[in-house]
Parts: sequence; C-alpha cells; structure tokens
Amino acid sequence: MSARVLKGTKHELAAALARISGAVREAIVFDPKGYRDTATYEKPHQYAAGVKHALVNGKVVIDGAESQEVLAGGPLPHRGE
Repeated sequence: MSARVLKGTKHELAAALARISGAVREAIVFDPKGYRDTATYEKPHQYAAGVKHALVNGKVVIDGAESQEVLAGGPLPHRGE
C-alpha cells in the first residue's frame, strides 16, 4: 500500500486507520516547514522536530509533540532467503 494523505483530528485519523484492514496502520502528522532531524552522534535517540502526532497500529504514540509512552509497535516478519 502506498502513502495517502488523510486529513482530520488525531482521533479521526485513528478511526480512519482502524478501518484499514490487513495493513500496517501508521500515520505521522508533521509540519513540513518545521520538520528536521535533531539527532547527533552524541545524542542519537532524539525525536525529529516538527512532528505533531504519530499513530502506530491505530494508537496515538506521539500527541502534541509529546511521547505518550505507548508501545504499539511489534516485530516485523523476517523473510528468509
């Protein structure tokens, strides 16, 4: 599935993602003018600036640029050779 542009509140996005069956349901809401990487070699585990909301598997994990400490992800399947 390719990327799509969805518009609405974070709760409307979560509901729209929940309706997508059989797919990984993730969405990032960001400010395209303010988006930038903030990680450095000294501090590699930094969030990117400009990210407003993030939904993983239909759950809000970043809300208003603040981590919600929700572990919504899971392992990706390994495709052996």
